[in-house]
Amino acid sequence: MTANIRSTLILDLAEFLRGLGHDPEDIFRAAGVPLEGVTDRDMRIPVEAPMALIDTAAYRLGMTDFGLQLARFRGMPDLGPVALIVREKETLGEVLETMTRAFHLHSRITQMLRGLLGTDWKPDGIMFRHARAMPARLYQSFFGVIPEFDQEFNGIVLERDTFGRSLERKASAIDRQAREILAGAESEQEVFVYRVRQLIVLLLGRGEAQAERIAGLLGIDRRTLQRRLAAGGLGFTGMLEDVRREFAQQYVLGSERSLAEIAYLVGFDSPEVFSRWYRKAYGLPPSRARVAARD
Repeated sequence: MTANIRSTLILDLAEFLRGLGHDPEDIFRAAGVPLEGVTDRDMRIPVEAPMALIDTAAYRLGMTDFGLQLARFRGMPDLGPVALIVREKETLGEVLETMTRAFHLHSRITQMLRGLLGTDWKPDGIMFRHARAMPARLYQSFFGVIPEFDQEFNGIVLERDTFGRSLERKASAIDRQAREILAGAESEQEVFVYRVRQLIVLLLGRGEAQAERIAGLLGIDRRTLQRRLAAGGLGFTGMLEDVRREFAQQYVLGSERSLAEIAYLVGFDSPEVFSRWYRKAYGLPPSRARVAARD
């Protein structure tokens, strides 16, 4: 799958640089990223672009903690269509279970948790694979704890009781984001298609990626959903099939997941049904495709 993310980080970074009194054009030009080409928060951009910008800005401004300062400036993440599903959840555990399906779309989990649990919340631990790159006080200031470095994985540590905490929805930033998305459900075609596809990605492994379900999340009926997609030469069934094929290939050829687990993740009731679908789509069973790829 292409490592693309929403362009919110690019636009927020430009605003942050202006707030620091610096011309974002200079930083963007030095990083080789055209600022004028980013016009919408729902645009998809290669993940390498913001990473290059952050590195360039940190070097040029002499700010070792530029990334942490930018994260603090951005606050609660803009979740996009993910907010439509997350707002239905009642506990933090349910929200995090949903968010694990969207890690390739969003990365500011610490800030999201603060938005849900309050600004005084802090994790019980932070784990980083890399070595410490800044003074401990800078990490302490942002995370509320000093991370453990040179670990086997990157992660946030939470006490078990935290997962059962109930969440207030009415005044939450997530609920506001969801209302904004619903208010703009009739927005430009490209953004609409992006939102539908992202909802398919999130709901596929739950067996809920149906046109009626997604139309309901977007505040429209199934007929309107189909009409809007048809206006761009698309159909819901075709989009669902494209997402399913993309993820099936990723899981079969690029992971160690069992075929039974993959079948569930791409929306099939049994490995047998998935295997027949895969063979029809790619010309050979998934087990043989995996062996061939390794060979």
